[in-house]
Amino acid sequence: MKKIHALVMSLIMLFIVLAPAQNVEAAGKSLKVSEKAFFKEMKEFDYKGMNRYVKDWGEGGQLVSAFYMVPSGKKYFAKCASKMSYRIISTKKKGNKADVKVKFRYVNCEDFTFNFCMNAFYYMADGKLDNLSSMSEKQVIKLVNGIIDKSQKDTKFNRFKTKTVTIRFVKAKNCWKVQKVSDKLADVMMANFASNLQNLATFSISSACGEKSAYVIPETSEYGTVQKKVLVKVLKNIYGRKPELSA
Repeated sequence: MKKIHALVMSLIMLFIVLAPAQNVEAAGKSLKVSEKAFFKEMKEFDYKGMNRYVKDWGEGGQLVSAFYMVPSGKKYFAKCASKMSYRIISTKKKGNKADVKVKFRYVNCEDFTFNFCMNAFYYMADGKLDNLSSMSEKQVIKLVNGIIDKSQKDTKFNRFKTKTVTIRFVKAKNCWKVQKVSDKLADVMMANFASNLQNLATFSISSACGEKSAYVIPETSEYGTVQKKVLVKVLKNIYGRKPELSA
């Protein structure tokens, strides 16, 4: 009888120890927890953190990961992201898919983008953008870092825009993930940087990111290779558009 009693007590103790772990695992699989974690990483502009909750970064998302490699870019966009706020308007869940409608209020970096384009032209005039493709990853990052440093002068962080984005989440093995980062969502992440470039230099996300096969970074590829190509193509796109001189 004592042995049975000891066995029952052991099983009860084992259940008590394992229960919190089971609750954590269940919580990790919930949509709300995944949403909260993803938006937290967004507000910190942590690409690697967000990547845990993203299945496909899409075209615009390549800009996010590329500028995350650059120390000044990471710092600048993190400051913008920290001022971002959001409100979940609705959630429509069906099976392993969920459409989450979110209203964002985020920084609109018009002045920074204008300064970035102008400084890229200055670098072009000085010959610093020659031989971009043959530069090493470190050289490209250093170059972009310098342009961003110069571009932050007189930058204001009190200009905001609002945008409503519907984000499709899909259920993965351990959590819910963003099925694909749309250009709209990438724009929120980067304080309207891509949209402002489009307005200033007829910038095309598709032309910046290259061929469709390069849009999504394979999990097996070395971090940095594709991002360097994106940074080079962003600069080439600006570099290749000569400013019109008035007569």
